[in-house]
Amino acid sequence: MKIPIYHHGKTVFAIIDDCDAHLAKHRWHVTREGYVLRKEGNRTFYLHREILGLPFGDHREGDHRNRNPLDNRRCNLRIVTRAENNDNCGSKHRRRNAAKKVSAFRGVQWHEQKGKWRARYRDKHLGLFDDELKAAAVAEEARA
Repeated sequence: MKIPIYHHGKTVFAIIDDCDAHLAKHRWHVTREGYVLRKEGNRTFYLHREILGLPFGDHREGDHRNRNPLDNRRCNLRIVTRAENNDNCGSKHRRRNAAKKVSAFRGVQWHEQKGKWRARYRDKHLGLFDDELKAAAVAEEARA
């Protein structure tokens, strides 16, 4: 099922399962990042959190497996920790910038104090490496 959302003069659609059709009765908006939300008084409700049953104050996060925040079908959503959600970040968010030493690879960060590439998986530190590609290989192996 598609929910039409009017955003800056154009229509975008949020996708939900038929069993969540009751949520279509609300007036939804889209954030700059593409997330679907509604306001009720001074509270904000995100569509994916409502579908997942995550109550206000629950620090777990809702993750869109395919990285499309308009796709709120149950098969595309999962409850995760912040670290797990960060692991599902696309490469477009990891723009390579040599001056800032930002890695283009998932699970790889520049460790400023050590001057090395750090590999990690979720909250687990996997090691420090001189070579960014080696760190990426270790992170990928841990995810497999």
